[in-house]
Amino acid sequence: MIDYTIKRKLINQVSNAEFLLIGEKEVDGHIFKSNRHGLDADFLKMFELGLSKLGKHVNENECKEKYSLVLSNTKKWIIHKAYRFSV
Repeated sequence: MIDYTIKRKLINQVSNAEFLLIGEKEVDGHIFKSNRHGLDADFLKMFELGLSKLGKHVNENECKEKYSLVLSNTKKWIIHKAYRFSV
């Protein structure tokens, strides 16, 4: 296994990343049930923990309409389908 100090140095170089060392004090019985390999973790709850640390996500991708197609054009209904792509 790789020493945690090497992992910490690597994670410290990654933007928007946080190194969490799970020791005996961090074992909460809710997300982490052990501090052994795999942490006996509830991975859905661990994922939710990660999401909570992200804050609000802003999608910086710009979507542009590639083309559109009118499928039906009557007095009562206009069915329109737009095809988009991200830049």
